[in-house]
Amino acid sequence: MGNDFPGVISQVGSKVRKFKVGDEIYARATKNRIRTFAECIAINENTIALKSKNLSFVKAASMPLIGLISYQVFNDMMTLQYGQKILI
Repeated sequence: MGNDFPGVISQVGSKVRKFKVGDEIYARATKNRIRTFAECIAINENTIALKSKNLSFVKAASMPLIGLISYQVFNDMMTLQYGQKILI
C-alpha cells in the first residue's frame, strides 16, 4: 500500500547525481515500488523531486498522485488543448 510519500534522503547510491543525503523530497512511487507506508524505500532518482522549504511534509505527501490523476483527466480524458479554459 502507499503511492505518495515525502521524506528525507538517508542514503544515495554511487551513481546518484541529482540528490544528496539530507535533501527533503516527495514523490509518487512507480507501480512496481508501491509500498510507501514503509519506514524506508529505495527509489530511482528520476521519480523524486525536491520539496520546497515552504511546503510541509503533509502537503507534499498529498500532491504527487492527485497531480497525476488531474493531468490524466485534463490531458487524456478531456483532451484539453492549449488555450482552452476550464472552470474548477
